[in-house]
Amino acid sequence: MSGLTYAVITKVADPATGGNLANGAALYVQVERPSEANGWGGRYESAYDAAPGAMTALVLAGLAYPVFEVGELLVLDHNGREPCGYGRKPSKWVVEYEEFGSIEDAVRRAREVSRSPAAPSPRGGGA
Repeated sequence: MSGLTYAVITKVADPATGGNLANGAALYVQVERPSEANGWGGRYESAYDAAPGAMTALVLAGLAYPVFEVGELLVLDHNGREPCGYGRKPSKWVVEYEEFGSIEDAVRRAREVSRSPAAPSPRGGGA
C-alpha cells in the first residue's frame, strides 16, 4: 500500500476540556434487585457477560472515553485517517501528533513520548 504514513500521538487535551473524549454507551443488566443487603444499589453486569435468564432490567449508561493516548502509534492513509479499525482521524481531535515515513522512526518516537513524565496517559497511571 502506498500513501501510508505513521503517526505518534505526542500530546492530548486535558480530560476536563473534553477535546479528546468521545461519547459512548454501555448496556448493563440488573442481575440483583436493590435490597437492604446490597445497600439498595442492586448489582449490574455488562449485558454481553450476563446470562440470558439473569436480566430483570436494562440500563443504558452514557460514557465518555479518551480517543487517543500519548505514545499511541497510528498508521494513517493519504487522508490522515486510520485505514482500518476505528478509522480515527487525529486532526479532528484536540491532540498533537507527529508523522513519520518509516515505522522504525515512529516506534522510536512513541517510546520517547511514552516514557516522558510530562505525558501521562489520559486513563491515569502516568508513563
